[in-house]
Amino acid sequence: MPNPANSTFRTFFLGSMFGAIVAVLILTGFVVVWPMWREGRLAMPTSPPSSPPETPISAVNTPAQAESLAKLAKVFADIEREVKRLRLIGQDQDADNVADELMQFKQRLKGRYSPAESTIAELHVIGLYGPAEPNTKGPGPKDYSVPPTVVRVTYQQQPVVLAFSAYEPMKWRVEVGEGVTIQQVILGGYHRQKIEGLPDSVPVTRCVHEDGDKQSFHAYTKSDFEHYPQLASVVQALTGLEIATFQGANRYSGEPFVIGPESDEWRAQHILANIRKLHQAATRDSRDKQAATLKKMRFRALDIAVAPGYGYQTAAEWRDFTPLGPIGNFNKKLPKDVAHFVVDQDAMKGYAIAGHDVHEMDLNSGQMSKLAIDVELPQLSWPCGLAFDSKRKRLIVVSFGGVGYMYCFEPRIEKWSVLTDLNNLDLGALAYMPSNDLLVAVERGRGSGGAASTTVVKFNSAGKQIDGITLSKPVRFARGPFTGCQMVAVNEKLVIIGPPLPSLSGDGTTVRHSYIVNPDTGEVTYSGEMKSTPEEVPM
Repeated sequence: MPNPANSTFRTFFLGSMFGAIVAVLILTGFVVVWPMWREGRLAMPTSPPSSPPETPISAVNTPAQAESLAKLAKVFADIEREVKRLRLIGQDQDADNVADELMQFKQRLKGRYSPAESTIAELHVIGLYGPAEPNTKGPGPKDYSVPPTVVRVTYQQQPVVLAFSAYEPMKWRVEVGEGVTIQQVILGGYHRQKIEGLPDSVPVTRCVHEDGDKQSFHAYTKSDFEHYPQLASVVQALTGLEIATFQGANRYSGEPFVIGPESDEWRAQHILANIRKLHQAATRDSRDKQAATLKKMRFRALDIAVAPGYGYQTAAEWRDFTPLGPIGNFNKKLPKDVAHFVVDQDAMKGYAIAGHDVHEMDLNSGQMSKLAIDVELPQLSWPCGLAFDSKRKRLIVVSFGGVGYMYCFEPRIEKWSVLTDLNNLDLGALAYMPSNDLLVAVERGRGSGGAASTTVVKFNSAGKQIDGITLSKPVRFARGPFTGCQMVAVNEKLVIIGPPLPSLSGDGTTVRHSYIVNPDTGEVTYSGEMKSTPEEVPM
């Protein structure tokens, strides 16, 4: 017969083992899930708030929305890396604080948009070239009879200041949501602008070229490097506020612009503006390490200065650089109109583009002399870039005028030749890469304010174009054929130095940017604002 005592023991033993296994599974799940939830990688189920309702991000349907979401994804990833770093060095409380703040922004992106209320106003801008249909009635674009452009304002947490701009005459209709406070409206344009739907108490400031206003502005994209800085400068000077969001299009689509969390594009831009402080703090350590690395990347390039705004060139120097800006270890003053400069170090000669001519310089004496193009060759018109081919000891010059040409000058025999015509390629800078024996150039557009994209074009030693790669980020150019852009080959990378241009921040300053480019892929691995004054860097 079975022993009752053994049966009882067996039951007790199996029950205990089962309970122990369950306890281990629960503990393991807690250890794995809890840190993930704290870092925001695992959202715990919650009931959606009753107000405002959840409005999930819809499918990406505009380039501007895609750009904002891509920027936001990178910002989130940067902050998540900082959370992990803090945990690795044992600063769990700091990691928890950063993760909690990040989670709040992620919830806003999902539609749970309830930031703390504030009495400080925010500035929101909308820009168009014109209404849905071109204004062609009469002698010029002055027809106001087209349907109005509708702007729906629903953001309640802060007072808002609105700025609307367009080149063509526009009729703007503002729909003001319940609980919304509009402090001021600024109307900018080349032609006159009309507005309706505002409460009588809202002041309207007009900045219109047709009315003779020197503060007039109009821009419909941030990549309009000529007009957007003027827009930003004027509206920020009039309001004392930075631009929180900017929505723009060439023409009105017929769908209302929404300033409020119901708009996916507005929501992404608004989060980007508000997460900036957290992102700056989270990336301070990585930015310091990056700066230390960039300071070791040294090269010589042309340093130019211009009058405020899109002014004329006032000075030129050949000096040492890092991608962060000029450094004070070496500099050689040049005539102020030198736009491009390269050096043949073995022969102690420099070559410069100044005006419409190419010059040779004795680096010891500083004496410059013009290099005249042979009369049987196509006339040199608007030279826009030059490079020294150190392998063949020759100067390469590219021009902008007409179809454009690539010229070759051989100093040993003092002879000019034409390698190829450029077939209307509008180039802005040229460099020779010894690492792969290629000539590389930056292609720019003829449109005012620079192109929306930038291409690096590669040529072999005979001048034949062999490749063209669009950069992952556009380069800002100056107006006209003289782009003010410099390009230098540093090891297997290209460093592009943009010209001094008005800051896109609208603060009225003139800034330059540098870009480090992988010439094989077109990826811009670094871009940043350069310091304006030389920095002393130990050799």
